[in-house]
Amino acid sequence: MDENKTTITEDEEIKEAEGATEEAASEEQPQAEDVSEEASEETSEETSEETPEKISEDDTRSENEKKSHKKALPALFICAAVIILCAAVILAVGLLPQYTEAGDSVSVRADKLPLISELYTVDSDLTAIDTGTVGTHKVKLLLFGKIPLNTSVIVRDTTPPEVYLFDEVLIPRGTLPSPTDFIRSVKDSTSVQYEFASVPDTAADGSVEIIVTDEGKNEVTVTGYYRVSDTLTDRSFEHGITPDFIEARLTSLFGIDALDLTGVNFNTCGSYRAWGYLDGMRCAIGVNIDDTTPPLATVHSFDLLSGQSVDINEIVTDIEDISEVNIKCVPELDFSKIGHTAYEIILEDEYGNNSSYTANINVHGVKSGIVVEAGTSADEFADTLSILFGTGDEFPKLPVNFDPKRLGIGSFETELVGKYSNIPFEITVEDTIPPEFSLRKMTVYIGTMPSPEDLVVECKDATDVSFEFEYTPDVSRPGSLLVSIIATDSAGNTSIGSTVLKVSEDNVPPVIYGVKAITAYEGDTVSFRSGVYAIDDKDGKLTVKADTSAVNIYAPGTYYVTYTVSDAEGNTASATAPVTIKSVTAEAVNEKADKVLSGIITTSMSETEKARAIYDWCRKNLKYSTSTSYLMGYFNKAAYSGFTKHYGNCYTYYAVASALLTRAGIENTVIQRNDPKNPHYWNLVKVGGSWYHLDTCPQPAPHKLEVFLLTDSQLKTFTLDYYYKFAAGVYPATP
Repeated sequence: MDENKTTITEDEEIKEAEGATEEAASEEQPQAEDVSEEASEETSEETSEETPEKISEDDTRSENEKKSHKKALPALFICAAVIILCAAVILAVGLLPQYTEAGDSVSVRADKLPLISELYTVDSDLTAIDTGTVGTHKVKLLLFGKIPLNTSVIVRDTTPPEVYLFDEVLIPRGTLPSPTDFIRSVKDSTSVQYEFASVPDTAADGSVEIIVTDEGKNEVTVTGYYRVSDTLTDRSFEHGITPDFIEARLTSLFGIDALDLTGVNFNTCGSYRAWGYLDGMRCAIGVNIDDTTPPLATVHSFDLLSGQSVDINEIVTDIEDISEVNIKCVPELDFSKIGHTAYEIILEDEYGNNSSYTANINVHGVKSGIVVEAGTSADEFADTLSILFGTGDEFPKLPVNFDPKRLGIGSFETELVGKYSNIPFEITVEDTIPPEFSLRKMTVYIGTMPSPEDLVVECKDATDVSFEFEYTPDVSRPGSLLVSIIATDSAGNTSIGSTVLKVSEDNVPPVIYGVKAITAYEGDTVSFRSGVYAIDDKDGKLTVKADTSAVNIYAPGTYYVTYTVSDAEGNTASATAPVTIKSVTAEAVNEKADKVLSGIITTSMSETEKARAIYDWCRKNLKYSTSTSYLMGYFNKAAYSGFTKHYGNCYTYYAVASALLTRAGIENTVIQRNDPKNPHYWNLVKVGGSWYHLDTCPQPAPHKLEVFLLTDSQLKTFTLDYYYKFAAGVYPATP
């Protein structure tokens, strides 16, 4: 129905525009014919031959032309007016408002009329127009694609709502239902409103008329029917109760099925409707969300100094309530009042619930800081505060961990510990006392400039102190000088002191320390300068030279080493120490072997385990070197050298392993290659009552064989067939 109305209106407007165009055209046509006839006559006259009467005819023609021009001018004006009128009509038609029924799609004449659509371009997004709301919406057009013009789309609603009701609704007796309790659904393109035609009487079963009106003022009146129930009653619940609890509660009280709580705003106090079914009939029940819980908060008490204050939001924190809470203080806060005041803090929420707390404010008649001298002790601080505040428990105290030594010069923020709270407090430390210091007399050598600190014996001041000479002393020649030193502390306080500085020539030799007798075994590496140094009173610590040319560490005997040192002035000192070189004995070798064994074997090990530990230690701690070839045949020297230097040739490997095996209680003997010009030595060991080969020395690369408790036949498998050849029958046979 709405679409037909819209179409008829648009057609009427189009016909009106076309009629105006036709009338303008009919008025213009006769004038055009007159002009054409006159133009034809003029042409005919111009083509005729000139005769003696032509002049007379020309005069006559001229008068006729004038008359024709007079007739043509009004016709031209009329034609132009008609054209302008037609254009105005076309333009006006394109700009006329467009009516659209609510819910329909939007279109304008500039889009659908053939002539007008060629003149206008729509410059607005028509799809953005909300046709679900009645009203006028501006639409921008462009004339000839350039000139901006405005028209409008008017959304109107001429269709009344279609309302569908529940057959019958069950409500609590005596309660006022809502019109929506009876509405199952409504079909309309705009929003609708509901109202009762008259207030229903719910003391008994009955009916009610409901007026439904949409935005277009279209309305319908429908009749709803209700029955009253004595079992159903509106229920109130405290804010914060969960929907599940409310649903379970209503279901258990009334036996309502399919309870619908979507209309209840659990986050806002108020009266709402819940729907369900009771004995198969739709029922409506009131659900009230109430707030009867007073606000909760944390209220703080404060100690303050004169001039300090706190905000009410510092006094009252952590407020808990579902609504806005108003804070009231009785009496009003007054921080100018010295002494203790107990304020009542009243909290009231939007629903009239209130709670009361007490805030204690203790204002001390003391300013927010003190000035003290640098170096003031903690006890002196405490005495100063007790004078300002008092000595009772209610008066502020310094923090337990307060340490005035941490304070320098300047202002520092700290806190005093009050009865109710800590109090921000400023301590300003000033230093007005100059340093106190004493000086010593000193003797220096020519050219040696002492620092001012070298002359200072002791200095007392609360802050750091720096020292400088008043005048730089001349130490380029011998003599006694009176020198003055200026002491300056961190605050700029100064004091001055004087002493005597003696300058003398340097003729004192250095002193050598750490010279001692040295004992070593032949072949040992001896550090002759270990622990030996020299000190010069001018040059300080000096390096000592050691002359060891008289010492032969490879031959037993007693020798002497000479130490010498010189300072920058050429003063020389010397010292000598005896060096005793002892022969390497079996006892010396056994001592080294026992030390190694104490770290690698235990008494609980078997012979095989002990032999393995010895084999592994030798392979790990000895490196192959031919530099000890001169020790071949000297068992003790070779073994001792291996223990102390950790390198050697095959004989050293054999000797070290033999010493360890013997001290471990494992019988062993030496075995060697049967090539005197190219010898090789290794061990034969007796383990478990049988003899086996054991060679800790590495074979030539890349040949490798772990020779640990191998038999004769196993040894012959080595890739170098000459390497382990030995005289048959000379050595014990293996299994």
